[in-house]
Amino acid sequence: MNKFGLIFRHYFVRSFKHPMNLFPMLLLPTVIILLFAFVNDYNIEENLLFHGYNVMHTNMVFANIFFFQLFGMFGNLESLHEFSTGEHKWRLFATPIKRTTFVGGILLGSWIVNILQGLIVFVVTGIILNVYWGNLLVTILAFLGISLFAQAMGVLLFVVTKNVAQATAIAYPLSFFIGALSGFIIPIQQLINHRIVDFMADWSPLTLASQAVFEGGRFGTVSIMDGTYTGGDMSLAIQSLLIIFATVAVLAAISFTLGKVKKVW
Repeated sequence: MNKFGLIFRHYFVRSFKHPMNLFPMLLLPTVIILLFAFVNDYNIEENLLFHGYNVMHTNMVFANIFFFQLFGMFGNLESLHEFSTGEHKWRLFATPIKRTTFVGGILLGSWIVNILQGLIVFVVTGIILNVYWGNLLVTILAFLGISLFAQAMGVLLFVVTKNVAQATAIAYPLSFFIGALSGFIIPIQQLINHRIVDFMADWSPLTLASQAVFEGGRFGTVSIMDGTYTGGDMSLAIQSLLIIFATVAVLAAISFTLGKVKKVW
């Protein structure tokens, strides 16, 4: 346990050793979300309020906060590739520590940084933008589910690629494609009218996470035009959460199996 904790602390602290890492990893998502909100407020004369919360801000923040969590996969790609193929590879492998212990410490460090990023967004937007967080337990579970999904995707990309450059080249378009399925930046479901795209969009982790949050709260959908809303369906929220965590489990199982075959761990 002490060895695991030492490895975790090393990779966690390492994330913040370069001053330039602090802004893109922790603060940039919050800045971008605030800019989006201010631009929307400038173009819309009056925002719809629901029980005192800003509906437009709520929809926008959740669409963005889950998307930015996907970039957590980059946090472990570089460290995992360095651990397994870098110049210090054999020195690390010579230590009396299991490879899985190294991998676990790297992943935990990356995951905590990912969570800190999201917490900053939660706190700042909750105060400044008057965001409705719905059922807090459901929201936290949805947030943790997406952050774990990002970490699992990072591990899978590490296993199936030869180096960090190759993994990054795949990770960037993959992240934006998953975001586009949920309407982020490019609403791909509206641009491509096909049942396969509809299926992928409806079962996208980001779509499921947003669905869980809204269905777990006071309202499932809100009409921006007239302010009417439908009540949330907790069973649908739970179903969405279960699918997200099941997806994470499947990705983890695939990564572990492929890693064993390739003797990564």
